[in-house]
Amino acid sequence: MNLSTSAPTPSTSTAPQPGPSGVKPSPPPKLHTVLLDKFLAKGVPNADITVYRDFVLQHDALLEVLEVKKSNRTAVAIREAGNRLFLEKKYDEALEKYNESICHAEFNSEHLGMGYANR
Repeated sequence: MNLSTSAPTPSTSTAPQPGPSGVKPSPPPKLHTVLLDKFLAKGVPNADITVYRDFVLQHDALLEVLEVKKSNRTAVAIREAGNRLFLEKKYDEALEKYNESICHAEFNSEHLGMGYANR
């Protein structure tokens, strides 16, 4: 079975905003709904779908990946917290803050580089 076609990736980082008419658009479908529709479209036997559905219902949290909103301001604050921990010789905790800072830094920003440099 080949599922190499790309499914639309649901965005879970923000809530739906009202459109021009003032009505909130419906949220994007959950990943498991998109995958189930692909299985059905490809004619996968029902037994396979039942196993898949049961797995998803038990492990739904594994399928929901939140994306970090990029913000240099947040990256700087977290990196500075890492610097304070470093000065206190709490190196493991400082490293965690530097890693978190990298996650928040905007692409190609000096703050991304500073996060890597501090690590």
